[in-house]
Amino acid sequence: WYMPEEERARSATPERSRALFAADGRREPRSSLEERVDAFAAVVARCAEGTIAAFGHADFFNALLARHFSGRNGRYADYWLQNCEVLALHVAQPAELLCPVKVGGEARAGGADAAAEP
Repeated sequence: WYMPEEERARSATPERSRALFAADGRREPRSSLEERVDAFAAVVARCAEGTIAAFGHADFFNALLARHFSGRNGRYADYWLQNCEVLALHVAQPAELLCPVKVGGEARAGGADAAAEP
């Protein structure tokens, strides 16, 4: 999980994370979130499996959808998953997950076939 650079030398614990983000009001910088999202997309692109299930938080998936799926389906430009929502996405080629492109000032994907099955 994300920890600020100045905190990485300390032991990362759930308690320390809670203190930083819940009590102290810290937030992960957008650039760090985007790096994590793009790294995840690259890992998925390297997988040989035809079906992959991923679980996570809405903020992460909002960024993933905007960066890697909104180029083909504008619905994902600012899509927020509901609690426990299942969203099926189709990626025709692994390379579609490797190149978020800039659209309207922020990086978004241009190649993924973002056909969704709710």
